Amino acid sequence: MACFYIKFDKQCPTEEDSYYRAIYLRQRSLEHLIGAVAAKAKLGDINVTKVLRVCQNGLQIELDGQVVEQIPEAQDMTAEFICTSSGRSIKKEDREDSQVLASPRDGHQSSYTLILRY
Repeated sequence: MACFYIKFDKQCPTEEDSYYRAIYLRQRSLEHLIGAVAAKAKLGDINVTKVLRVCQNGLQIELDGQVVEQIPEAQDMTAEFICTSSGRSIKKEDREDSQVLASPRDGHQSSYTLILRY
């Protein structure tokens, strides 16, 4: 089991939501990481098509299972979900209104990129 600490960037404007929260992965896989972060953000079954790590120097790395295996235990990171089609972040009010995520205007489920900064 792995433990990481997540804070949601640009999605949680209140002081209460600015704290890091622990997520636990039973398996160190990309699928489990996406599921744990989405669950902690209360997003349910969201369609994440890409996960990027953005380093402090701006380098962007697409995550896969091997990269997830190498993330240090207790790593702290910030997370942000970006809608692939519109380019906008999921805001706190979107998480509270699940219809925004589940029923986009064109009738298809939107896809998202998960951005992790650490």
